[in-house]
Amino acid sequence: MRETISKENIRERVRDIVLNDFDDDPSEIKDDTLFVDDLGADWIDLSELAVELSDEFDLDIEEDEINKLVSIEKATDYIYEKQRKCREHPAIKLPRILEMRKQNKARG
Repeated sequence: MRETISKENIRERVRDIVLNDFDDDPSEIKDDTLFVDDLGADWIDLSELAVELSDEFDLDIEEDEINKLVSIEKATDYIYEKQRKCREHPAIKLPRILEMRKQNKARG
């Protein structure tokens, strides 16, 4: 069974991704900085962020859950809870991962 990543480690990794995606001054991006309201992100930006977070943490982020990724703090909480649930119920995740990998290979 996969080890759960600490919340602090998740926060640091989410922050690194956000800093890479949004070319803002790192000192101005706080844990509660809102991606849309403060950084000017749009739906495409949030969708791309969701894909990167999915890849980074090997999690399934559904399209209707993207709206939960509004800040580093909220994204960290979301990922922490999602990984905890996947750890408790690992069989739920596997079919979706296999489907996504098949779709990615088909896209080339």
